Amino acid sequence: VHGGIPVVIANGKERNVIPRILSGEEIGTLFLPPSEAVGKQWLRDRYPIEGRVGLSAPLPPSGGTDIWMHDIDFVGGEFDRGAIVGISLPSGAAIGRGLVGYSSAEIRLLKGMPAEQVLAHLGPKQYDFEVIHSEDYVLY
Repeated sequence: VHGGIPVVIANGKERNVIPRILSGEEIGTLFLPPSEAVGKQWLRDRYPIEGRVGLSAPLPPSGGTDIWMHDIDFVGGEFDRGAIVGISLPSGAAIGRGLVGYSSAEIRLLKGMPAEQVLAHLGPKQYDFEVIHSEDYVLY
């Protein structure tokens, strides 16, 4: 269910139970995925991780917050803007994956900086300043 796929639990000894379920007959118990899982299934497992960003502090368990340069403590690997990267805690434990808004070289240069310093380094705003937008990552 958390992978974004509905699940039905039904009596497997019942005759033709699978075709009947697939035709819409209400048999067994239907479990629907949370809406977040459906929208971000592609992000959860479809593409390989190209690098890693390590956080300086844990995210809220529910996620829902952007990841900014001042939140980043470590960058692993080489990747371009738009890559899928793993997200790690300060302990090194992997907690999720996300679509990154900067290259690994840019993050290495700007990590740990508050937004005002990031702006000073980048000049006029060319794109969003968050490293990973709240809509662009999933937590495991």
